[in-house]
Amino acid sequence: MDLKAFRRERLRLAAQRCGADILVASLPQNITYATNGYVSVNQFVLCSTQSYLLCLPETGRIVYVAGHGEIPSILEFEGEDAKIFSYGAFRFSYHEAFAGAPRYRRYEEEAYASPPEALAAALNHVRKAGDRVAFDYSRVPFATASYVHAHVTGVEFLDGASVFALAKRVKAPEEIAGLERSAEIAEQGLLEALRQFKPGDTEQDLELSFKRYLSKFGARQIFFVATANLRAAYSDTVNQPAPIHKGSMIRFDYGCEWNGYSSDLARTVTVGPPSDKVRRCYEAVLAGTNAGIAAARSGIPACELFRIAVEETRKAGLPHYRRHHVGHGIGLEVYDSPSLAPGDCTLLEENMVLNVETPYYELGWGGVQVEDTIAITSAGSRRLDKTDNGLIILDF
Repeated sequence: MDLKAFRRERLRLAAQRCGADILVASLPQNITYATNGYVSVNQFVLCSTQSYLLCLPETGRIVYVAGHGEIPSILEFEGEDAKIFSYGAFRFSYHEAFAGAPRYRRYEEEAYASPPEALAAALNHVRKAGDRVAFDYSRVPFATASYVHAHVTGVEFLDGASVFALAKRVKAPEEIAGLERSAEIAEQGLLEALRQFKPGDTEQDLELSFKRYLSKFGARQIFFVATANLRAAYSDTVNQPAPIHKGSMIRFDYGCEWNGYSSDLARTVTVGPPSDKVRRCYEAVLAGTNAGIAAARSGIPACELFRIAVEETRKAGLPHYRRHHVGHGIGLEVYDSPSLAPGDCTLLEENMVLNVETPYYELGWGGVQVEDTIAITSAGSRRLDKTDNGLIILDF
């Protein structure tokens, strides 16, 4: 089964399980998943842009709802038979030799004034009385959702985000290979940034080196947290221009996107020999992460991995350790289902891809973290990132 067929079947099974007849995608990654590759650039870049995809999972039928300016890109990707409901005042000019001018003029005549009108019209075009519509509300303005609910009648609306999450939970071999490659590029990017680092450089200097490395492989930075010393306790923040000197600790939480696939890794670095506390805290979080990885296998509940990782972190040297999750699925999004957290009793399955982490943030001191990516296999799990996950000590 090729990747497109795999994803369509995953969507069909997820829709069947949730009792959905029509799927509506709004999150860019869900649109990419359902089409097996279409990227709405405007929607990724502009928060105000609205693009949607309607999918009838039993037949695989696809309907696009997008701004008029996106029509050429949709036709280029989907083919001339693509069904498109467009909206907006954007218009093209046509070269005298352009054979598609009559078709585009029909699109102009049929264009709706606004995204809500186009989406409602598309749903009314495909729906049947009594259909259950799984609406992914992830990127839907309140006004659009309200308009659609009022103008598409005779159907029942469900939470569609959970349907897409269920479909994306298990990966095809090609997806696992993509995630592995994304992790490899990210971890080598960190090593390159460390090779270029010298005392006096800043968190921002490290980030710039990371970005430059990614660009060589057509990857882009999703995030790169390089917090030093007291700032290492800031779980997610913007890198600063303050110099990093000998004796510093640096907590890295970083990832990139390659060919649509996300990576999310973490390492801890000391500039010179680590203090006893840094070493002790790092050994504790490493023990917790490794325990979670060792326990990961098909059939174990996600919440059980949480229990194991937290308990091991406490036993290994941080008895007061607290955490709300110790990892998550990863795929086209950085955070996929399931969450390795209390209350998430999802049973792990072969070919799920997970991130496992037990970070420790202590305000007024700093923080340490390690995070690895694993694929669930028939024999347990396999790490997709390849570099050593021990404490990294820069010798200056």
